[in-house]
Amino acid sequence: MKGEGIKVLLVEDNHGDARLIKEMLAEARGNPFDTECADLLATGLEHLA
Repeated sequence: MKGEGIKVLLVEDNHGDARLIKEMLAEARGNPFDTECADLLATGLEHLA
């Protein structure tokens, strides 16, 4: 998986918490994270379909 980002689906209804988690993932060493955010489980499931 060299050179590819790790896909992350973050389901979080608090926009401040979601932003904080995205910032923490952006600062992580190693492979970059490709983060998608959803505020509801139903919306997150649509991202997976």
